[in-house]
Amino acid sequence: MHSWEQRKLSGYLSTSDLKNREGTFSKKDVLSVSGREGVVNQIDFQGRSFAGKSVRDYRIVKHFDIVYTKSPLKEAPFGIIKTNLGQAGIVSTLYAVYSPLKNIYPPIIQRYFESSSRLNNFLRPLVNKGAKNDMKVKNSEVLKGTVILPSISEQYRIDLFFKTLDDLIAACERKSELLKKRKRYYLQQIFSQRLRFKGFTQPWQERKLGACVRIRQESLNTNNSDTVKIDIELENLSEDSGVVTGDTTIRTSSTSVFRKNDVLFGRLRPYLHKWWLATENGVKSGEIWAFTSNELIPYFLYGIIQSRAFLTVAEQSSGTKMPRADWKHIREASIFYPDNSAEQKLIGDLLYISDGLLHKQRNQILLFQTMKQAYLQLLFI
Repeated sequence: MHSWEQRKLSGYLSTSDLKNREGTFSKKDVLSVSGREGVVNQIDFQGRSFAGKSVRDYRIVKHFDIVYTKSPLKEAPFGIIKTNLGQAGIVSTLYAVYSPLKNIYPPIIQRYFESSSRLNNFLRPLVNKGAKNDMKVKNSEVLKGTVILPSISEQYRIDLFFKTLDDLIAACERKSELLKKRKRYYLQQIFSQRLRFKGFTQPWQERKLGACVRIRQESLNTNNSDTVKIDIELENLSEDSGVVTGDTTIRTSSTSVFRKNDVLFGRLRPYLHKWWLATENGVKSGEIWAFTSNELIPYFLYGIIQSRAFLTVAEQSSGTKMPRADWKHIREASIFYPDNSAEQKLIGDLLYISDGLLHKQRNQILLFQTMKQAYLQLLFI
């Protein structure tokens, strides 16, 4: 077993100045760098090319070349470093490109910098930020930072270990997408009444949504403050998942109360599909509605606000830059539901089971992601 060695990054990489002067690559070969996906084809990743009229001055990126983006991201304020694991292409001159030497297995560079804290600690002393938050650093300066890496044979084994974890995460994410598709299918079939539980044949009644659903209008005061447990802001609601994340500590600025079994719905940018069936009392942002009903059981109502019929109306929002769903418009929308509470409960139970499977899968993904970050910290000193 060889000991790990500390050396400057220049001991593993050299600056590449290859340009596309011969026109070997075209706009369809332009690459982008994503914090999550790494080096990817720009058209495949972003839907179109953002290249200028000519790409002859663009830098050539070979397979296994390393790319440094001089663009800040939220978790990477000094830019990101990724290995091109795909096909060769070109990048704007705003990127720095490095070629690997023979003593490095190139994917290990990406693994080394997958830890945001390690990446930031490496780049912070090397990079100066300009007035416009741009990076003032020469391409060669990045190579002056030090890294600690093992022998190339161990680099192979470490990358294989992390690739196994990545494959597990990807498999869980695929399963999660399949569960989401199945749930959307159930929602479409159930709320169009094409799918009914055995024994229920009575037609559903049609009502205006505002006639059977209301928005809770309750403010925090000394009489109810002791029952409030959490504070939900719009960023706490995950998109299209019905999950609450992040800090829910009660803030003094929030005074709009919601109750357990209320259905929360983010009215700002309703196309983001932010919703949650409240499991306890709390306060919330004014950009979130808390729906309640005396005629619909909570999980059935929760299903309604996820149905295509409701979302089509909700997404007809007012405003362009900051669109908001309009209650005056939504309350006039027609909804269909069964009078029989037993049928409502069966539908609610089915959606509850679907959500349970989704949440379980999400927790599995989070577990593997947490494991990966822990091993990234442990293996690379």
